[in-house]
Amino acid sequence: MRYSRALPVAVAFSSLFFALALPSVSHAQDTQTPPPPTDTPPPAPERARKPFRIGPEIGVFLPTSGETRDTFGSSWFNYGIGLGNIQTPNGRGRISFDLNFFSSSRGGNRVFMAPIGVGYRLGLHRDQNPNEPQTKGFLPYVGASANIVFADMKSDTLNIRSGIRTTGGISVLLGSNFGEKAYAQIRYLAIGKVSGFDLSGTSLTAGLRF
Repeated sequence: MRYSRALPVAVAFSSLFFALALPSVSHAQDTQTPPPPTDTPPPAPERARKPFRIGPEIGVFLPTSGETRDTFGSSWFNYGIGLGNIQTPNGRGRISFDLNFFSSSRGGNRVFMAPIGVGYRLGLHRDQNPNEPQTKGFLPYVGASANIVFADMKSDTLNIRSGIRTTGGISVLLGSNFGEKAYAQIRYLAIGKVSGFDLSGTSLTAGLRF
């Protein structure tokens, strides 16, 4: 009889305990910190560094003046050393340092010329991605430059002594890059006279990078 009376009391206390405990458990579950989102994008990969390149730049310079050709030769050697990747002009243009070397000799007469200045080149191709300039394929451009020209001439027959002389010059050019490792260019330089000789002419130049 004792057990039969105690059983309803135990059941009542158990029901009351679970009724009070369940809201606390539910509240604890609701206040748990939500897990971090799983759709966070991975960090962007670092760009690989481009190797440093170096290579020759060679060509020929053709003076327009007949007197200059007769005295120093009809074709002069154009040479230089290119450092770094060949820069690709884009649709906004690119300003760069401009330096060239020309030399020739004929019949005991010799000449050395170095136009130094600032050049501007404008790409004629269209970049596939404005944020990533195109660096492959055929990349034509046009450009111009303004230069100070240093010249050294010597001619025993004309009584011209060796010595550095300066004059001014400008140029227009047309060329193309072939990726970042090669280019070819034709350029006309209009140069003032030095010791009575007109040094203007056309240069054909090509460059490589290794």
